[in-house]
Amino acid sequence: MPNCWRVSLGERGCRVVLFERKPGGVLYREVWIGGKRVAAKKSLGHRDRERAKADAYKLLATLKTHQDALSGGRLTLRTLFDIYVGSPSFQGKKPRTQREDRRKLERVLGFVNPDRDVMSLTVTDVERYKGARLRGECGGTKVGMRAVEADLSVLRAMLNWGIRQRTSRGMPLLPYNPLQGVKLPREKNPQRPIATWERFEKTREVLETLQREAASEAKRRSWIKVELALVLAEATGRRIGAIQQLRWEDVDFDKGVIRWRQDADKQGIERWMPMPSQLVEELRSFQRRLVVVGGPVFASPWRTNGTMHPRTLAQLLVEAEQKAGLPKLTGGVWHPYRRKWATERKHLPVIDVAQAGGWSDTQTLLTCYQQPDQETLLAVISETRKVRERGVG
Repeated sequence: MPNCWRVSLGERGCRVVLFERKPGGVLYREVWIGGKRVAAKKSLGHRDRERAKADAYKLLATLKTHQDALSGGRLTLRTLFDIYVGSPSFQGKKPRTQREDRRKLERVLGFVNPDRDVMSLTVTDVERYKGARLRGECGGTKVGMRAVEADLSVLRAMLNWGIRQRTSRGMPLLPYNPLQGVKLPREKNPQRPIATWERFEKTREVLETLQREAASEAKRRSWIKVELALVLAEATGRRIGAIQQLRWEDVDFDKGVIRWRQDADKQGIERWMPMPSQLVEELRSFQRRLVVVGGPVFASPWRTNGTMHPRTLAQLLVEAEQKAGLPKLTGGVWHPYRRKWATERKHLPVIDVAQAGGWSDTQTLLTCYQQPDQETLLAVISETRKVRERGVG
């Protein structure tokens, strides 16, 4: 029986190991630093040994640069970035989040100079970046303060990560966060539109009309799915990303519960939530109208076992709102219904609202989703209870 191919490249204390798990099979890679495996076996997705060696030598050059920088006591932003994006903490994020965070970091580092010492960052760099980003001199287009805050928040997260990490000698990667205490720019008047019950009713009425007037069966089913997504968003307050990935198997009609799966949740948490009887009947009705039993609730008409993209659902919802004569809500399509759901439940225990709606912390719920409304404000102002003096003793 032929032996599996295996080769170790590099030098003592810094090696990249390439190997096969079966003769002639796909190649794998491991990284060893200081006698410890710092990167578990990873499939390279191909069988080209020369290509694998070339990539391994490039990786070794990068690792050597990092080691020289750390041993010399000088850590550049570029080096910290490379270590951070290759760390388990970063790799554990969802692919989309990784792409977004990487893009934000590359934009910030490209502006402040990636070859600078990390510890040389100051509040002046934050102010310079803020001004350039707002003017469109960094990134190509003018943006609002929330975009600037989002970019710098990722930079701060990387710096805080560096404090918690240790070098091979056991020393902190960063002694402290050079931007500690620096306030990041914030939008004073963020746009957080909230939908209303009247908007929901008008949109749903138009969606039902569009279903009756659809030119094809495929189009009719698409409008039914948009209506279903709207009903779920209004009733559960969940993110459209979680709603869009639902499967009929996640709905237990007998027990009256719905499963929000871990892989479809932004926080990566699986939860079973009870459903009101009205929502159970609504979902039964939609299942009958779509003539389905299992599989994706929002099955794509073009891809087998695929789902409709959230962007497609958003475009169809906007089209329905326009036909209903409703103005476009600036700053959101589906999220206004999430804010509506949260605001309607201000009188309920915040911990239960956060659990039911899929918030990982109550502070975000209170700060960004639950909003003042006219009915509650009037109740506050109309309060008749008075503070009175009372005898003591």
